[in-house]
This record gives sequence, C-alpha cells and structure tokens, in this order.
Amino acid sequence: MASDVVTLGPDSIASDTATSGPDVVGTSDVRDAGPEVGALDGRDVGTEGSGSDAVKPGLDGIRSDAVKMGPDSNTSDVSDSGFDGNVIDAADSAPDRRTSDAADSGADSRVTDLGALIPDGGTSKDEIIHACALAASCAASSNAYSASRCIQEFGKTGSRQDDIKLNHLLTCAQAATCTDFDSCWGGDLFTLDPFVAGGECHGNSIDVTPAGASGPQFLNCSAMGGVCEGLTTDVISVACNARPCSGAEPVAPACDGTTASGCGGWAGYTSLDCAWSGRKCQVQGSYAVCAGTGTSCSDSDKVTCAGSVATYCSRGARATVDCAKTGVATRCAGGALSTEPCTAAGTECDPASFVDQCDNNTLKLCADGSIVSVACNDIGLVLCWARPGGFGQCRPGT
Repeated sequence: MASDVVTLGPDSIASDTATSGPDVVGTSDVRDAGPEVGALDGRDVGTEGSGSDAVKPGLDGIRSDAVKMGPDSNTSDVSDSGFDGNVIDAADSAPDRRTSDAADSGADSRVTDLGALIPDGGTSKDEIIHACALAASCAASSNAYSASRCIQEFGKTGSRQDDIKLNHLLTCAQAATCTDFDSCWGGDLFTLDPFVAGGECHGNSIDVTPAGASGPQFLNCSAMGGVCEGLTTDVISVACNARPCSGAEPVAPACDGTTASGCGGWAGYTSLDCAWSGRKCQVQGSYAVCAGTGTSCSDSDKVTCAGSVATYCSRGARATVDCAKTGVATRCAGGALSTEPCTAAGTECDPASFVDQCDNNTLKLCADGSIVSVACNDIGLVLCWARPGGFGQCRPGT
C-alpha cells in the first residue's frame, strides 16, 4: 500500500513482557504494529502488512513503556480522483459535506444498541466478506482500509478489543447501495481502527484529508451513536467514542455482565464482550479486562489445541475458544503466544499483507488464508479497479 495517514501506527511500541494483554479495555497499551487497530491493548494498528497479533510479544496490559506513534503506512498517496460520489446522505445537507445539526443530535434507528450482543464469532464467513467488501468499496477512493484487512479484524478472538464498529458495520452491510451504506455508516471514511491520525472534529464529524487526496473524508460519529473527541496521543488524532471520555468525569471501566467497557489512558472508549472468547470481565484497578475462567497459568504460556478449539492464558487464568466459530480465522494457533489463539487456516494468502486485487469486475480478497472472489454486481456495484499503488475496490459505474 502507498503510505501516509488515516490510522495510527504504534509499531514497535511493545512493552516489557509477553502476555495476553489484548483483553484490556481501558488501557493505554499500544502493543503491536498489526494492521487492524488501535491504541488499545492487543489491537493491530498502522501498517497494513505488519502481521498478526500472535507474533507480537509485548505488553503488560497496563501501560506501554512508550507512546511514540507514527503515521499509518496504509493510506494512498494517489490523488482522490474519481468515484467520489460516496458521500454522506441527506442528513449531511451542509455544502461542505459536514454533518448537519440534526445529524449531530444523536444516534438514529440504524444503530445497534451498545447493550446488544456484539459479533460473537457466529457471524457467517459470507456475511463478513460481503460486509467488508461493501464497506471498503463504498469508501472514498483514497481510503486506506482494505476489505481483507477488515475481514482479518473479525477473525480476532483473544486480541479483539472493541466490538462497537463491528456491530455497526454488520448493520450497515444490509444496505443495497453505496449511498445507503455511507448514510448508515456515517460517511465516506471507512476504518475499524479506534482512532484516526491527523483528523479533526468538526461538530460531531471526523474530518481528515489523506496525503495526496483531492479533498477530505468524513465520518459522522452520530451514525454509530458516538461523539467525536480528540485523544491524548503523541500525534493529533481523534476518535468516535461511543461514550464521552473527555472532561472531568470520563466513563469509568466497568463490567456489564460479560462485557468490559471504559475509557482508556488515551481517552478512547471501547466495549468488548469477553464471553465468546472463553473469558469473563474483571475490573482491575482502573481497567476493565477479559480474564480466563479456568485454572491459573502464566501469560507467557503457548496456545494448545484440540482440533479447532484453542486453550490459552488470559490474565493469569486459562480460557478456551473454538476458532472455527470465527469463520475467517478458523485454525487453532498451536504453539503461538496466548495473545491470539486463532489464525488463518489456509496458506494461499496472508491476511495481514494481502493486497486486494481485481480480475475483470471481480474483487479478490483474502479470508482465512485463502483467496476468495466477490463479483462486484453481487454487492450492488459494477466496476472493479485498483488505484495505482493501492488495493482493488468495486465502484459504481455504467
């Protein structure tokens, strides 16, 4: 991928010891440089080809030893030429494409309630592929988040950190057109990362212009029931927080049944269901974490397998998860660090580094280690094109 902004790249900011840290909600851990997400513990952030969590040792689950961050290397340098009709819908009536006062008033009926069940690994592989292909294709042509990278996020178990955007994406993927998808999602900026580097809050909308793009991209946080807030990272970054984290009284880490939620050290809000990955929610000091429910263990213990069922160590206690339920990371990662017990079953492609491709008007993606094909007309689009130095996307056309 060509480089520059959109998401953060805390690559190489591992802390001292290898643990199962990614289950923390409300920490300032940056952890690994994996492609998927986040300033928070266990989420891949930044460079698209950085690899999975399983190969990244590092974090104590409390705070990273360093917080130096860099621009993501996944944003295209290519000018945002053509196919820019995927802007926010009628709710964004202002000439500048920023959200109107009405849109900023709160969540609408499309948004999945925060208290609802999050994607629990039972979502079908086809549903995930469809959702990610549509989202990456309906985004602005300069958008940096590929469909394969999106698919990989759904495959995470032990290292998954937040479920709000995943829920929201699955809801919006029912849209029949890009106009409807962008309206539901909140704009033409698509990312599953918990924050956006170089962005600004305009009202309740994130506004960011990737290097080389002809204009800004937008994400209306109100569409997912959130609020746009600046984060306390080393570079300018903003996030759609589902609950306000700035101000005198940020949301305290808490357990709601098996769901861990709270504001992290960088003022980013996350919510994660611990149950389907074989864990329970615990509040430890100022953090809500996912911990195993079994016998005691060392967080440096390796993953063991019984078929697709992985046993791993999380916060000092054993947990089990059936990787087959993920649909897109279905093999138990035997011998890997407990950080991520599930991995891709196939070897045809690496979901961490695969560049989505076009074959005529068919989009080729990486899912569970195998290349899969999505006909553009199956997701309501027509043309498949790959911008120079970028990944393939389906686009509207005639």
